[in-house]
Amino acid sequence: GADASLRAESLASLSIAEFFVGRGVSESRMSEALALEDAARQGPLELRPRFIHALLLLWTLKLDESISVLLLLRTEAIERGQDVGMPFISFYLAIASLWKGDLGGASRYGGECAESGALTGEPIGRALGLAVRALIGVLGASPDQVRAEAGEALALFQSTNFLPYMTSPLLALGPLELSIGHTDQVDGLLCPMPH
Repeated sequence: GADASLRAESLASLSIAEFFVGRGVSESRMSEALALEDAARQGPLELRPRFIHALLLLWTLKLDESISVLLLLRTEAIERGQDVGMPFISFYLAIASLWKGDLGGASRYGGECAESGALTGEPIGRALGLAVRALIGVLGASPDQVRAEAGEALALFQSTNFLPYMTSPLLALGPLELSIGHTDQVDGLLCPMPH
């Protein structure tokens, strides 16, 4: 029921908040949240226990498990026509693929992120797509292209107040500038990031 769903979302939200402040992942709390989750419930993707679980798996480098959960959420979003969440799901699928060294998967999901972001018409969707393109571009695109995509993503994340996502384009710009010897620029770019 509604009470169980709210408890599931509260438990999952508490789990990710505690992770962010360095307390690790409470497996028992996340297990309870997942058991109580109503998969049919409509609501913001970022509150859904399975999405939060996928992010915690990603950030603890359980990449295959994270990808499995994200792919299930992706299938459900497509089946239900839930376009708003697709850029976020594709974004994290691209990141997980990139961290695995699967550049083909990263490019595929990065393209999907950009396309779904364009379809929603939301600036945040475009920003996510640009950020992924910039991260992948570090491995082969021209410096000017990476700078342009990362710069636009940063501006969009700032204007939409999605500040935590600014790390993605910054993590594209840092290695790019470092690889071409612009060490002073790297220091200026990355010093403001949280340690």
